[in-house]
Amino acid sequence: MALERGIPTIIIGIVLSLKPLVCLIATPILNQYLLQVGLELSILIAGLTYAACFVSYACITLIEDLSNFLVVSLLTQIFVGISESFLSVSERQVILLFSLRKGRNQTTATFQTYFGLGIMLSPIFGCGLYVIGGYMFVFFTVGLGHLLIYPYIYSKLTIFADLHEEFNRTEYNTSAGTLKLNY
Repeated sequence: MALERGIPTIIIGIVLSLKPLVCLIATPILNQYLLQVGLELSILIAGLTYAACFVSYACITLIEDLSNFLVVSLLTQIFVGISESFLSVSERQVILLFSLRKGRNQTTATFQTYFGLGIMLSPIFGCGLYVIGGYMFVFFTVGLGHLLIYPYIYSKLTIFADLHEEFNRTEYNTSAGTLKLNY
């Protein structure tokens, strides 16, 4: 799509390499602010931003002006990088927070297994969606999926956080109102 618009491959490479660069820079920074923002809220914000980026990917084909196309591409890559950083930092905290120390390796392995399955199956799923509805349909469908799943995850995490806090208060006699995240 970008080549068809006459964008040089070096510019395309810069735009596509921006997301991993943002992830590399943003992850340690976002890790510092996770406790201030809150685990549940950070996952919700990152997930909804991620969903908006997928919709942006779908709509990018509608942009005629080349400079606007590049600006939207750059901004989308930056926001995807920030969202992915927040999600990866939050995922680690979810594992630390909701798994017992004894079962933490099994929980981490389960997370990684599902992540690997997602990576392997997503091209097949994406190709099927592409055959059904084309380029825009793939990104709208994935964006809608994120838009639906992250509020659900948020609601479940708030319930589990309350249960975890109550468990800590009653079983281990920790101070009420704080969740301690062990690194």
